[in-house]
Amino acid sequence: MQYTDNEAALIGGLISNYFFQPSVDAKLRESLLMVGKEAETD
Repeated sequence: MQYTDNEAALIGGLISNYFFQPSVDAKLRESLLMVGKEAETD
């Protein structure tokens, strides 16, 4: 699935706001970053 730059920025911002809170486990945060990097290279 392809997203426009605006859609990708919005989705990225929402994910960051949700997942990068102190209560989120570091492993989950690391996994999310890996998934994000893989999505960017597709």
